[in-house]
Amino acid sequence: MSAPVQPLMGIPVLRVALNADGTVRQITVVREPRQAKHTVQWAIEAVHRAAPYGNVTSLPRPWEFVETFLFEYNGRFKPMTLDR
Repeated sequence: MSAPVQPLMGIPVLRVALNADGTVRQITVVREPRQAKHTVQWAIEAVHRAAPYGNVTSLPRPWEFVETFLFEYNGRFKPMTLDR
C-alpha cells in the first residue's frame, strides 16, 4: 500500500525558450497557481539556476519546452517530467 498523496502548495507551468547555446532566452508563464503565486518566481529562478542546458542546435526548432513545477508546502519542488 502506498503512502497518502499530500496536497501541493502550487503548480506553476512555464514555457522556456532557449538560445542556441542552451542559455535561457525567454520564460513565459503558462499557468499561475491561484494560491501560492510566489511559486512562479521560485520556478523561474530554478530554470535560470539550471541553465545553460547545453548546445541545442542539433534539435529541431523552436528550442522551447514547457515544464510543470510541483511545489510542496515545505518549498521543495519536482519538475513534473521527473514525476513519471
